[in-house]
Amino acid sequence: MRLRYQIATGVLVTLSCVAVVRAVQRGTPPLPAQAGGRGNRGAAPAPGVGNPQATFPAGQRPAGDPALITRGNALYGVNCRLCHGSDLRGGDQGGPNLLRSAVVFDDQNGELIGPVVSNGRNNEGMPTMPKFTLPADDVRAIAEYIHSVMGTLQGQGGPPRGTPAQLDILVGNAAAGQAYFAKNCATCHSITGDLQGIGSRAATPMALQNGWLGGNIGGALEEMIARDERGGVPRIYFATLQSSAGQVDGRDQYMDAYWRFYLTKHRRTDLLARTARFDGGAVNAMPAGSLVLANVGNTPVDALVSAHQLHPVTTVDELDGTPFFVVLQR
Repeated sequence: MRLRYQIATGVLVTLSCVAVVRAVQRGTPPLPAQAGGRGNRGAAPAPGVGNPQATFPAGQRPAGDPALITRGNALYGVNCRLCHGSDLRGGDQGGPNLLRSAVVFDDQNGELIGPVVSNGRNNEGMPTMPKFTLPADDVRAIAEYIHSVMGTLQGQGGPPRGTPAQLDILVGNAAAGQAYFAKNCATCHSITGDLQGIGSRAATPMALQNGWLGGNIGGALEEMIARDERGGVPRIYFATLQSSAGQVDGRDQYMDAYWRFYLTKHRRTDLLARTARFDGGAVNAMPAGSLVLANVGNTPVDALVSAHQLHPVTTVDELDGTPFFVVLQR
């Protein structure tokens, strides 16, 4: 049996060598070796299979038909640009950033984008997206164009490579903003106090806007991920971000989305199974060694620290250097 196997193997090797020689004699190069393992990270992807070494799935998707992408670009400019922007990151009419859209991430060939285009969408806090009566081929072309832009991202949700689009974000009604601030913000903040000179803390209006909306949530979440990688955390909990007066931080409602984003970025979506919202009344049921992300001045959490049921591990500063987030351990 062993001899028969050796003979068969020898025949196969011989036939393979003959095929390669004939291919070279005809001027046709042999097929490239299939990439595999860490030793072949630099290998170019085979045609039609995308870039398997790309960090995010959007970069791994096969490149689309250039003609279809060009047509989709024109259709996007007519039907979508006003709301979603020339760079897909949101336009003048307040449409969402498509580079961070779960629908776009999960879509392959327009099967998820198509129903949104055809049926419209109404998300709370966002302008209503109307229905578009576009032929299926046009929707497919728009989807292909969107995916072509996604494939050029420097990271998930980051801007495409190339010359960045110049966006004028200094828009809106300053008087209306002043009235809103007086009604909703002035009880805790002051333009002559904690917010004095805030405009000078950022290099550009865009950087100021990004810091204002997201702050350093990314730094806090990456701290949680890093601590799990150093020691393995039984559970990770997120307390409600709130002031000592009980006012909830506006970013708290998006914490789940932020967490999923950074877990995907670091390829740690396995942590979702060990993640939960923090319930101070059930602190005794938390496994020892579990981590809680809260904020400085969170009265319910501070009470548990005083009762020695949680103890602070570290703080994470906001972008202006002020300690805001606090990591605690059970």
